[in-house]
Amino acid sequence: MRVLVLNADYSFLNVIDVRKALVFIEAGKVVVERVSDKLIRTVEGFIPMPLVVRFLKLARRAFKRGVKWAKKRVIVRDNHTCMYCKSTEGRMTVDHIIPSSKGGKGTWENTVSCCSACNSKKRNRTPREAGMVLLTKPVQPTVSEYLMKKLFNAEARELLDAYIKSF
Repeated sequence: MRVLVLNADYSFLNVIDVRKALVFIEAGKVVVERVSDKLIRTVEGFIPMPLVVRFLKLARRAFKRGVKWAKKRVIVRDNHTCMYCKSTEGRMTVDHIIPSSKGGKGTWENTVSCCSACNSKKRNRTPREAGMVLLTKPVQPTVSEYLMKKLFNAEARELLDAYIKSF
């Protein structure tokens, strides 16, 4: 079972397994915000299983530090969507806005996810030369932004929705 982790300001941080959440609870680093009907057996007896925990101190470094560039991470940053035609179908590739052959580097600001059709159309040209327009300006995500996109799957969404509905 997974546990939703919130920062001290109630912003999303991560989704972790129950064992790690129990370690944080025992260490006094988090407070349990929501529990399940299920019980967990511990040395001291049974306790309700946590669903949502919140750090007592604000984790600032997750908001400042940037993520190291990698092709797979570019696709996650762009939500598996082509940045030229908005397609989410098929396998995404990574396109260099300024082609590598023209001095373009593999950086967050120079790469976007791209479908095969748009990548073939653009070829070894800049978007302007190919008559194409980028949907958004690519930027380097922070650790928090990247984790939110990578981990914000159906499971995390369900936990967040349940937590929000409890208010």
